Amino acid sequence: MEKVAIYGAGDFGQKLYGFLKSLGCQIELFIQSSKTDINDYEGVPVVTIEEYLGGEYGFFIFIAIQNRNVVNSIKGIFEQHHYDMSRVFCWNIFLEENYFIGKKILPGQKICNLCRHSCDSFLPSGHESRLFSELKVIGGGYRENAVCPYCGSLDRNRWVFRVLQEKTDILSSKCKVLHFAPEEMIRKRIKENANCDYYAGDIVLNTENHQVDVTDIQFKDNFFDYILINHVMEHVADERKAFRELKRVLKENGTLVLSFPITLEAETFENEEISSEEDRLRYFGQKDHVRLYGKDFKERIEGFGWRVSVYSPGKEVSMQEAERSGFLPEDILLLCRPI
Repeated sequence: MEKVAIYGAGDFGQKLYGFLKSLGCQIELFIQSSKTDINDYEGVPVVTIEEYLGGEYGFFIFIAIQNRNVVNSIKGIFEQHHYDMSRVFCWNIFLEENYFIGKKILPGQKICNLCRHSCDSFLPSGHESRLFSELKVIGGGYRENAVCPYCGSLDRNRWVFRVLQEKTDILSSKCKVLHFAPEEMIRKRIKENANCDYYAGDIVLNTENHQVDVTDIQFKDNFFDYILINHVMEHVADERKAFRELKRVLKENGTLVLSFPITLEAETFENEEISSEEDRLRYFGQKDHVRLYGKDFKERIEGFGWRVSVYSPGKEVSMQEAERSGFLPEDILLLCRPI
């Protein structure tokens, strides 16, 4: 019987281990990109890729990593060492192409990338508003096919997770994460990474969150690898102070994952004198918003000392995938790195 190694000792790898073991496979090793505190899983040793390639191994390898970019990087390392690539199997790609899509999602059906359920349609969300309609506010207003009927995730939540999968290693690396006002399904999927030290934060204290004020964050300097803060900054009056605090607690090579409601029809609008709930609803679209971000959003964030990359479904994925996954083609997510 072939000897097998599993690349990835996180939740995905452990579940794959249980499945392969039930089939009678002989799993010899887990492989990780770097050394961790985990030395073994159920008696199976965990080694680094350098230790594996430095030994006399020729196992059949199952890569149990969700992020395609990370998978491609891992494959590249094996190729550089002239490993027999016919013995390297990418489990996530097989599932995506032969189960989540090829199995049999019927024509016209939707699939939620967060809970992996398929459905005939997503549910509507939001409400009609003259402001949202006139300014074509992205992430606001009434939308068809927005909410997953199984897990409740919104269109914007699914796009955040798609970008996290494809553009970061947050789902597989050893990292510290601060997640403001955490979206429940994104929280669950990040915490599937056994190497992630996860902190949920909100202005309101509850049993699942740390109480964190984004303008006065209690954590030490250079602490987090990732900070997620989606649809929060439009509520924060002292925007400059908030971005200064986010930059302080983020590592120099860390990533801020950021989004907010936005119009591309006008510049960012805010006015301290607009303070009543009625006026905020009229000018910003929601009674607890203090600004409406506009088409100058990238330059505005860069002005606070960040390097900003912008990701939209209309530019990153096919229309077929956007329709199937319930992404808004014009949606915007920012990955920001400190300068």
